Amino acid sequence: MVHQGIHDQFVERLVEGARNMVVGHALEAGTQIGPVASNEQLQQNLANIELAKQEGGELLCGGERVDRDTEGYFMNPAIFVGTRNEWQVNREELFAPIACVIKVDSYDEALATASAFFDPISSWTLVKLVTAAWAIPRPTGTEPVKLIALI
Repeated sequence: MVHQGIHDQFVERLVEGARNMVVGHALEAGTQIGPVASNEQLQQNLANIELAKQEGGELLCGGERVDRDTEGYFMNPAIFVGTRNEWQVNREELFAPIACVIKVDSYDEALATASAFFDPISSWTLVKLVTAAWAIPRPTGTEPVKLIALI
């Protein structure tokens, strides 16, 4: 989730970063994204890309298989905008280099969006100040919200 006030600039930088990422053999110097685990996983990743596009998401970059000099199941990192929180691409742990940016208009909308779904694996929350995250309600019995602080 990204506030509308910085959304466009954030997305521009995210796309630039994704396009510049080096995809290759995981042990090769300079590689930033290695292969996915199997051909089955790669095919599932590509199917998730197609599903997100069919649901109305705008793919800004990546999302395709790439060939490298070494064997492996490689794909370029994909960046989507215009997705909705309830879509599969935002609800499941994809084990893929796929990122979706959800634009929000307010802190309250961000809280409501984050609170609508919690999964221990995919409930990472990005906040500007760690203290703001303590206001995020969590369902009883779930893991605490994990925080990445940008200070």
